[in-house]
Amino acid sequence: MAFPVQFPTGQNTLDEVRGKKLSPSKYFNARLFCVDTRFASDQSYLFFAQFVTETHMATNSMSIQMRKGKPITSDGRKISSKMLQNKQEVEKLITNKDATRFMQPLRGTPAYWEKTLKDLNAMVRQLGKPTFFLTFSAAEMRWPEVIEAVKAQQGEQVDFSQLDWNAKCDILRSNPVTVMRLFEKRVDALMTDLILSPAQPIGEVEDYFYRVEFQARGSPHIHLLVWIKDAPEFGDLQDDSVVIKFIDQYITCQMPDPNADPELHKIVSEVQLHSRNHSKSCKKGNVMCRFGFPKLPMDRTILTYPTPDDDDDDDNDNNDQQQSAPKNKTRPRTSYKR
Repeated sequence: MAFPVQFPTGQNTLDEVRGKKLSPSKYFNARLFCVDTRFASDQSYLFFAQFVTETHMATNSMSIQMRKGKPITSDGRKISSKMLQNKQEVEKLITNKDATRFMQPLRGTPAYWEKTLKDLNAMVRQLGKPTFFLTFSAAEMRWPEVIEAVKAQQGEQVDFSQLDWNAKCDILRSNPVTVMRLFEKRVDALMTDLILSPAQPIGEVEDYFYRVEFQARGSPHIHLLVWIKDAPEFGDLQDDSVVIKFIDQYITCQMPDPNADPELHKIVSEVQLHSRNHSKSCKKGNVMCRFGFPKLPMDRTILTYPTPDDDDDDDNDNNDQQQSAPKNKTRPRTSYKR
């Protein structure tokens, strides 16, 4: 009754009795990945599916823990496995505080990310500082196959080169499920066919960690940490030339040759150059450019370390230091050659 467009006959709903029981996640996967786009294109149905799925996950993540060292209940009965299989007996144990109910962290909740952060800290303790911090943003406005795939599901064909910005946004919003699936496939291909490939474009990868986030406009991007085998670390070597050699081996700021690779030159010119007019993001905090552009070009890669704070016991100097921004004493700044 809530979705008459999706279920005009009232059949094949979630709570329908079936010969084979389906979990909410499997049911909604079948609906959203169906060739019929009525489900994937309805944002209200997407939020409904998310609500039902998370509610089911929260219910199933409940666990019962008995109090340590209490083999009998408050009324003198011995606790047995048969008693724990009885729902009414379990509820009675919880009511009498002979047992406690707790819930495992659900994905996306603060408790989940707290656990994930602890796992990441454990990786840092075992593997050391990450070698690379990479950010990959979705360029769905530049991917003609995404636009064409969405329109093909709707039984239409479009000329990607003739579409303006607003038309592309409307097409992407019409089926966010397909857009996210294609983004996920690209991320998998990025990790499998590039970063983890035998070619080792950034070195031999020991381990990695990434998280998917969403920008204000709804576009996804990932933040990726990569640990490279035998990579030099800042501060561990007396000679910076080893670190600079490693940086120059994998990182460059050179513009592609417009004659040899005009497509790559066009992409880098459009998305990898800082605008002279600066965007709204540059002027956050009432500054001209919070990224510090324009910057002077450099012929070679150098490492610049911050000047350590002078130790002064004078109270006035201490007050001035407290009012000023703290300086980074451990992480060096890196400038790359162009």
